[in-house]
Amino acid sequence: MRLIKFFTVLIFLSILIGCNDNDNPITIDNNPPVIIGVKSGISTIRPDAVTTVICYATDPDNDELSYKWLADAGVFPNGSNQSSVKWLAPITTGDYVLSVRVDDGNEYRQSSISVQVSLNGDVGETEIEIANFHLTETMIWISPGSFQMGAERDSLEYADTDEYPRHNIIIENGFWIGKYEVSQMLWEAVTDTNPSVKRGLNNPVDNVSWEDVHVFIDTLNSYEEGSPWRLPSEAEWEYVCRSGNDSTLFPWGNDTLYTELERWAIYGYYSGVGSHTEVGCRLPNAWGIHDMIGNVWEWCEDKYHRNYNNAPDDGSVWSSGRTSMRMLRGGSWYDIPQNCRSSSRHSAKKDLRYRTVGFRLVRSLPWVTLE
Repeated sequence: MRLIKFFTVLIFLSILIGCNDNDNPITIDNNPPVIIGVKSGISTIRPDAVTTVICYATDPDNDELSYKWLADAGVFPNGSNQSSVKWLAPITTGDYVLSVRVDDGNEYRQSSISVQVSLNGDVGETEIEIANFHLTETMIWISPGSFQMGAERDSLEYADTDEYPRHNIIIENGFWIGKYEVSQMLWEAVTDTNPSVKRGLNNPVDNVSWEDVHVFIDTLNSYEEGSPWRLPSEAEWEYVCRSGNDSTLFPWGNDTLYTELERWAIYGYYSGVGSHTEVGCRLPNAWGIHDMIGNVWEWCEDKYHRNYNNAPDDGSVWSSGRTSMRMLRGGSWYDIPQNCRSSSRHSAKKDLRYRTVGFRLVRSLPWVTLE
């Protein structure tokens, strides 16, 4: 009888000790989200112009993160609950604070960035009409500037010899560049064909040669004066890809173990990626441009050279030489991480068509002529 009473007391005590005010006897440790950085595609923008703001965040416990953006003024025309959102600046000049809250369901962190609205600011991004085809292309204005092109001669880069020597480039003229790779929807509208191996109207067009792309661009230019549409030069491409990060392997940092690569790029056939995906599925770079790394290789205008000796230093096309090889940049869904570095180069004959190859449009006309 005493033994029964003893166990009864033990059970009662264990219930008292195990219970708490929340009726939850087990406490689970939670690590809060980590905000790596908050960036704006443009730090000084014109009134009533659009830029992309981006929050780079991770969660140590791999919890799904939610985002909420707020601003002193202006609006988020496509919503405010993604890691990267568009912000439409107000018409009044001044400095404005854009803040973001990142929540893992248990805890949250906040950060912010200041954007100046000025009459002398950049125009940001806009929808440019593709003449005669009832479609628009989202383009981002790239201001003139300088950067270091190519790779350093050290073991960190795993660079090929054609990435040397590293050299300074001065981009003398601003230009528009596509926020996304050219989609199959746009290609079909212009050419009434779709050569892509992997079909999807919002996927990048693939299996197009450098020569095919020039026929496409010539068609676009036939409806406008001044032939504004073109491919980027190789220097322009790397300038945009790096988006201000001259000294790192990737636009977001060195990432030597490739732990962050999947957040920015569709890459790695041998890791289970079977093809390209819709454009814009990964995070944009610091200038708000998607898929500069991975998804499909992108044609550039330049001819191939074995190294950068005697390369132009003004961002122009390197057109000298008798080779039929043209430049491809950015890596693809099929490639290993080393081929997706900012400085990595690839070349192919200008008539090559392949399922990993697409392109991105550039427009040369200044923004003031586009109104």
